[in-house]
Amino acid sequence: MRVLEVNDAGLRLSDGAQVLATEPGFASVSGDQIIVGERARQLARRSPQLSHSRFWYQLDQTPLERPLSRVRHTADLAYWHLRQLREAAEGQPLMLAVPSSFEADQLGLLLGLCRAAELGAVGLVDAAVAAVAAGAAGTPASAPGVVLHVDVQLHRVWLTRLAVDAAVVRGAGHDLAKPGLVSVWDAAATVIAEAFVRQTRVDPLHSAASEQALYDALPDWLAQLSRSPVASLALTVGGRSHRISLARDAVVVALNPLLTRITQALRADVAAAPDAQVMLSDRAAAIPGLIEALTTALGTGPQVLTPLAAAQGALRHRALIQTGAEALPWVTRLPAAARAARIAAMAPVPSGCGVLMWWPSLVSPTPSTQPSAVS
Repeated sequence: MRVLEVNDAGLRLSDGAQVLATEPGFASVSGDQIIVGERARQLARRSPQLSHSRFWYQLDQTPLERPLSRVRHTADLAYWHLRQLREAAEGQPLMLAVPSSFEADQLGLLLGLCRAAELGAVGLVDAAVAAVAAGAAGTPASAPGVVLHVDVQLHRVWLTRLAVDAAVVRGAGHDLAKPGLVSVWDAAATVIAEAFVRQTRVDPLHSAASEQALYDALPDWLAQLSRSPVASLALTVGGRSHRISLARDAVVVALNPLLTRITQALRADVAAAPDAQVMLSDRAAAIPGLIEALTTALGTGPQVLTPLAAAQGALRHRALIQTGAEALPWVTRLPAAARAARIAAMAPVPSGCGVLMWWPSLVSPTPSTQPSAVS
């Protein structure tokens, strides 16, 4: 059994013990060539006119303004992105952990895409519910009360409100800020490029190749800055290596507009539930300065969930999520305790959450074999 966490910051495939594959939500399309995932991200700055990163955020079957022979709409790109994980899935059945930002029709489309990509989806669970049900480091979730789960996607920072008692029950969700991870990267890239200009007189943003090299290095650099107040950053430009020293505070200052939007929006949620506990996904916690900003604004530090939290929560409650039904119920309620108590775990199946049949653009099913949508 595998768990696929659907987040365009990176589709994350896991067996609960380790992350088996992560593919960010990028695609590069040129003629009949479609490149997706990490390879496409590495081309995004070199060939921005060919790059797409909003296909999960805008997942639907509305025709693109400039459709190509193999890409008619965003669902086509999502299909190729899912196919990228087929080998890593090794034919194992999948439970899908999906954020509450997905609409019912998008869920049906997702299930159809998984079927077309030959990924055997056997369960569907809310990602925040699964993560909080697992708790940090595999411990039970929080004490009874309200949990505000914060996660980041490429183009949004998303909050899910959860009620925790005998069960973790999903409530409403909403945007805290837009855009999401792309704005973190862009702000950090600008600060780092300016530091290279000041300290080495080399501008990494001068050419597409060096700009891409800077963006490729960003995840490691931000990880360094999360561990240390000052980091030494090296970048090769024109065959020569250049090194700078950068203070973490410089990046945090650049991110202050985003951090302010997040904390101000979250204050309203906390005001409605004063004893609420804030939990951050590992992706959200990696935003430089976010933990400190929330601690200052709310008076207490957030809890940070592990990268495996959603997968471990889903696998722990596998019996309540996995089903042989064709139209998968979206599980939005799980036991809060470590034991998988037999409580009602299934949310009512939203209209349109069945499998929406779909084929990639290069396939033309004959009328006699093309099924209709299953509701």
